[in-house]
Amino acid sequence: MTGTATSQEPGHFSAARVRTALLVIAGAAMLVHCWCFRGFVVDDAAISYTYARNLAHGHGLVLFPGGERVEAYSNFLWVALLGFGVRLGLDVFLVAKLFGAALGTAAVIGVGELTSALRGRRSILDGAAALLAASLTPIAYWSMSGLEGPLYLALIVWCAARLILERDHPDRRPLSGWLAAGIALTRPDGWLVAGAACLVRLAGDRRARSLVKWYAIAILPVLVHLGWRYEYYAYPFPNTFYVKVKNPFQAHELIDLHAKGWRYILGLFDRYHLAPAAALAALSLFRLRRLIPRWSVLALLAAVLFFPIYSRGDWMSEGRFVVAALPLVIALAVDGCERLAALVPRPQLSLGFAWGLTLLLAFHLMPTALANTRDRIGHYPVPVSYVAIRAHTYARVAAALAIAQPSALDGDLGGTSYYAGMPMVDLGALGDVTMAHHGLDPAAQREYVFGERRPTFMRIVGFWRNAHLQDYPEFKDRYSPLRVPGAGNEGLSIVRSAFTADGIDTRNPLARFEPEALALLGAKVQQGTVELWLLVESAKAKPLALHTAAGDKPIAIGDGYYTPADWQVGEVLHARLPRPAGASLALCGQTCFPLAEGASGAQPVAIPEPSPEARARLLSDHAWTILARIDADRGNPTLGRALLQRGLDERRAGELAPAFRDFLAAVRLDPRLSFARRDAEELRLLVKDAYDYRAQVALDHAILDFHLHPDPPHFDALVAAAKRAGAPRAAVRAHLATGLRPSSSALASDLAAAYHDLGLAPRQ
Repeated sequence: MTGTATSQEPGHFSAARVRTALLVIAGAAMLVHCWCFRGFVVDDAAISYTYARNLAHGHGLVLFPGGERVEAYSNFLWVALLGFGVRLGLDVFLVAKLFGAALGTAAVIGVGELTSALRGRRSILDGAAALLAASLTPIAYWSMSGLEGPLYLALIVWCAARLILERDHPDRRPLSGWLAAGIALTRPDGWLVAGAACLVRLAGDRRARSLVKWYAIAILPVLVHLGWRYEYYAYPFPNTFYVKVKNPFQAHELIDLHAKGWRYILGLFDRYHLAPAAALAALSLFRLRRLIPRWSVLALLAAVLFFPIYSRGDWMSEGRFVVAALPLVIALAVDGCERLAALVPRPQLSLGFAWGLTLLLAFHLMPTALANTRDRIGHYPVPVSYVAIRAHTYARVAAALAIAQPSALDGDLGGTSYYAGMPMVDLGALGDVTMAHHGLDPAAQREYVFGERRPTFMRIVGFWRNAHLQDYPEFKDRYSPLRVPGAGNEGLSIVRSAFTADGIDTRNPLARFEPEALALLGAKVQQGTVELWLLVESAKAKPLALHTAAGDKPIAIGDGYYTPADWQVGEVLHARLPRPAGASLALCGQTCFPLAEGASGAQPVAIPEPSPEARARLLSDHAWTILARIDADRGNPTLGRALLQRGLDERRAGELAPAFRDFLAAVRLDPRLSFARRDAEELRLLVKDAYDYRAQVALDHAILDFHLHPDPPHFDALVAAAKRAGAPRAAVRAHLATGLRPSSSALASDLAAAYHDLGLAPRQ
């Protein structure tokens, strides 16, 4: 690719063949090295896989079909490539491995081409540089991780080589412009490298027409993507950017070698004994002949290294953010070997001396790299297979309990988003706008998790306990441990409402089991299942069992996911059990109660839907808040846009709390309204007085008390608590279940308002 048509080395044709053979060997060695890590997929890679799958299947670039637009990935071009492979019918894991190995190999061969570009002619030392790059563990490791590393690596190496070639030969096509655009579209820090490439280009062909063409190629695709991103996601940068900037960068960190970013870089260089290579690379920069190409590579190298200093590295092993610097260092280091060899007084010995220095460098680097490869195989940080275990647990438990709209809070987004098949609250903030912008504010986080999202499952363990979500009363009142064996399932909790029922009359139980402190409120015996509703009357509650007249093994109530140790006083347990075939049934503790076929006792009430006439009346009255509450679970794009516009009007008028509520309602009705989410987050910290998590806790306790004491005073307390919490369903369910009436006109008005807020006429 690079260099002149003739070589200054003797034996031109044999040298060319040796060079080609060495590059082929380097490519093959890279493929073998990649094969060593064939079993590695880091969890974060599955985020890209999820987006690629949804893109290929026509759902758009979202984490979940029909979900909010959040840019949890930061590698647009990589996601697009994976999506293309999935669109062709290939498995995304296979696509990532194939692309990773191919692009990693292309990067290694590109090191050889870059080395020849630096000197302006080809040499068999180019193959040596490629072999050195192929031996480095981080290059192969991250090429097979499933992330965008190999694409980023290949684009940078070939862009550097093409920039030098196009400087030497201005008539060549400006491929470096396309490569620079690709770098910027692959990772956010690629903007820095692409910017450095733009500066380097000025040192090449300065003809106005040529420059304009090159910059148009390099910049226009990036600007188009930036405009699309803002329109689609409502933010100019990926959500991951806002996670990184929570702790502002300090200028002194650029020169402080003890700063976290520098320790991240120097740690990798020390681990792989790269100091001699760095010294040789520095020596190359003082070679007067063809100085501009070498300093051009240094400019790209500086841009690559700035980001890990700025971002202070990351949690992943093997220096993910530094890997793109390694091929550039190797190319300059081999050039530095030639710089030392040029000092030899006899030119015919220069090549041999350069080879000797390069071999010494190889003997210094390769044993360490190969030993690290051996030690790294099978030892991967948070592999997707580990996270997939609990993702499958979420899906399996949600299916077993027939949970209609499950969701989960987890700190590892990749495997959970790909395998769980449900919306996620990302404690790691990558896939969550609120967490990215306000995750450090305890009040905002508490309101978001417990007031707005209320996930079905939570995993809070290890590092994630620092968020202190497990310390809030809402967590203790609403969640219980989910005891599912298996590595990866530690620290799981599940919402109690998955096992309980509300809106059931507790006044006249079918039977009381006093020793077990349980009351049977209702039963439904069908051909395949038995459903039971049991009131927990004391903290000393004990399990019951379903017996058959045929003497089959009893089926215990309280086994499985929700045991008596987790039951709360005042809960109405909803037990679903398999129906033994062809036998009469009895529910037994110390005493037994026979269960009749069909439904008996109190049954949970369902809040009716408003009539079409009522909906039309609400629409004509612009009662959009009520309609939003009715349609919250089904979506309504037209109403969502109307609420977004009303929220904007309210914000301009200084009515921040109503605007905040309208923005949240808008994005619930139409998750595509990413600007509604952005507008809500801009107000979240300004409306803390409107947070309702405290009112929700009071309502939870009022409901439990009412279950135990279904009398007018406790009904009054429930209606009042429901009003404060903005939860009309709780008051309406209690009224429909029991028929109790408020004892005061004020509370009667509150109950009527609760019906109205659900689009219903008050029941007498």
